[in-house]
Amino acid sequence: MHKRTCVWPLIAIFAVLGGCQQQGRNVVVWISMDGFRGDYVDRADTPTLHRLMREGWYTRQLTPITPSITFPSHVAEATGVTVAQHGISNNAFYDTLTRQKYNFPDDAALLQAEPIWLTARRQGVRTLVFEWPLAQHQQGAVRADYFREKYDPEASNEKRLERVIDTWSADQPRNGKQPLRLVMGYITATDGAGHSFGPDSTQVTKRIEQTDEMIGRFVEQAVAVFRLHASPRDRLYVLITTDHGMTPVKTLVNFKKLLSFELPSDVPAITDGPLGMIYLDRHPELKDRVLADLRKHEDLLNAYARDALPPQWGFNHPTRVGDVVVMLKPSYSFKSNADAPMTMPADEKHGPLGMHGYPPSDCADMRGFCVLWRYPSAAIGKDLGEVDALRLHPTVAKMLGVRPAAGAKAKALVD
Repeated sequence: MHKRTCVWPLIAIFAVLGGCQQQGRNVVVWISMDGFRGDYVDRADTPTLHRLMREGWYTRQLTPITPSITFPSHVAEATGVTVAQHGISNNAFYDTLTRQKYNFPDDAALLQAEPIWLTARRQGVRTLVFEWPLAQHQQGAVRADYFREKYDPEASNEKRLERVIDTWSADQPRNGKQPLRLVMGYITATDGAGHSFGPDSTQVTKRIEQTDEMIGRFVEQAVAVFRLHASPRDRLYVLITTDHGMTPVKTLVNFKKLLSFELPSDVPAITDGPLGMIYLDRHPELKDRVLADLRKHEDLLNAYARDALPPQWGFNHPTRVGDVVVMLKPSYSFKSNADAPMTMPADEKHGPLGMHGYPPSDCADMRGFCVLWRYPSAAIGKDLGEVDALRLHPTVAKMLGVRPAAGAKAKALVD
C-alpha cells in the first residue's frame, strides 16, 4: 500500500462531521469524474470546483492504488482495500480458479471485498449507486436500494447525472422508511479526451470546462432534492473524486515482440495501458523463460513474478493477477497490433496519446482531484495535501455514522 498521509487534516474533518452527526442526519452524494488529473482544476475555467474548494476540503494529490486503472481504482475507493483483497485486478483479467476471462465486468458477485454501498445498507442506511464499476447486477440479502442491472456505455455524462437526480428525487420514504443517505454516481469526464488527444491538449481543456458546468448543475439539483426531505439539522456532503490522473504517451510497445518465442494458445496474456499480465497456471515451467526475456528490456519496463511484486502495491491476488506482471515505465503504453514493431512513436494516427495505470510513486501525473463540500456551506478552504484514495471508504462511513467494512483501515485515521 502507499504511504499513509494527511491523517491530521482528515481527523479535523471527522471532528466536524461527528458534531454534525450528533445534531442531525448526514446525506452523502459521491460522484466520480473519470481521469480528472489533480492539476486539471487549475488548467481551465472551473468556477464550480473552485467554489467547492473555497467552501470545503480538497486535494490535488488524491493518490490511487497501483494499478491506477479505472476498475481496480474505483473498487479500491469503494471498498477501502487494494487489489489483493478486492480481487478486481484490471479492466480485463483472467481468473485461474474459474479459468474465465472477464472484460469490463458488471457483475457485483465478482467483488471480494465489501463496497461502501453495501457497508452502509447492511447497517440500515439506504443507498443508490449508478454506473460505478462493479455495482451492477447486485444479488443476495443485502443490496443497494437502487442500482442498475447493466452498465450503460452509450449514456452521456448528462444522462448519467440526470438518472441519479431523477431516481433520488422520485424516492418517497413512507411508513417510517428513512430517506436515501448515500447517493453515488459516475461520469467519464476527461478520461476519453485524455487518451485520444493527450492530457495537455485543448480537447482536454474543453472537457474540463464542460465537466465543471455539469457538476455545477448537479450540485444545485442535489441541494434541491436534499431539501425535500431534510430537517433543519441535517447536512448534505458532496464528495467529488476521481480514479486516476493521466500522463502523455510517447512510445507504443508491442507486447508479443518482447518475447523471443510465441506463448502457447492456452496462456492468457492481457495488456491494458502500461500493465501486462501473463497467466501460466497451465504452463508454470515457462515462468523463468518469460521473465528472462522481459528483463532484457529494462529500459522500457519492470517485470515481476507475482510472488515478488512490490508489497506496497497490494497487488498479489492469488488467482486474478498473472504469474508474471509487466509494468511499463511512464510515457510507454502497450498497443495491440501484432504486425507493429516492438516500439513505435505514439502520434495522432497511432495512439493513445495519454495513459494511466502507472504506480503513483513513479508517475506523479497519476494523482487526481478530490473535493468535499458541505451544505449549508462555510468558508473552510482546506487543502489536505497528499491523500491516499483508500481513505475514501472510511471517510464516507464516518460521515454516515456507520462502521467501515472489516478490511478498510478506519483505525489508522481516528482513535
